[in-house]
Amino acid sequence: MTCNLLYSPPGSGHVAELSRQAAHLSSVTEGVAEESKVNSDLAALMMERLDSSKRALECLLKLLICLMEAEQAYSAAMAAAAKAAAAGPLAAPADSGGLSAAVEGLVQLPAAAAAGHRQLYLELQVLVDSVRGLWRQYTNTAKDLKQAISTVQRNVDGCCKQLTLSFNEHKTACEAFDASVVYQSAANNSTSSNGASHQRARSSSSIEAVGDAWTGAAGVAAAALHLAGGGNVGSGALRL
Repeated sequence: MTCNLLYSPPGSGHVAELSRQAAHLSSVTEGVAEESKVNSDLAALMMERLDSSKRALECLLKLLICLMEAEQAYSAAMAAAAKAAAAGPLAAPADSGGLSAAVEGLVQLPAAAAAGHRQLYLELQVLVDSVRGLWRQYTNTAKDLKQAISTVQRNVDGCCKQLTLSFNEHKTACEAFDASVVYQSAANNSTSSNGASHQRARSSSSIEAVGDAWTGAAGVAAAALHLAGGGNVGSGALRL
């Protein structure tokens, strides 16, 4: 902002312009406050949803970890059972063919179950790593968003404060300028008044000097006539 240095009558100065600028500044700051409130509400909503999603991911991650650990434990148990089944014969030579087949199938069951649960454990491990990575992204995003919101609001508040300070400095400068204009005008008026008084005094002195000179000249002329008449000219002989 700069002062409007166009001529204005002493005493009026920049009052109207400063009032207009103050009203405009007030309108700007009110608009910024409203916009900041909208942005703050939107940011709060985003933070709320991020936090909600993060909590959901945390619960999902805990469930997947429990399932993964269960599959790991079940696979290890089935592997131990398969190892026990393979340690010795479970069917006697005198057993019938049907019984022998059933026992053979039972011997192979732990190993098959261990292999299946081992594969499920590995797939759950990959899923747990993916969900954990997504949870970290949500956490970092929420943290960055919170910092960004704080930084932006701090910058907005700082700009509004600086704008207000700048306007106050501008107002002070304009008021000082107006005061100097009023003072200079008063000084000029005083100088003009003193000059007129001095001029009238000089004119009066000149008139008095001319009158004194004229009176002196008339006296000299009267004396000359008196001498020329032999001193017999009466007081009424001279008409001036």
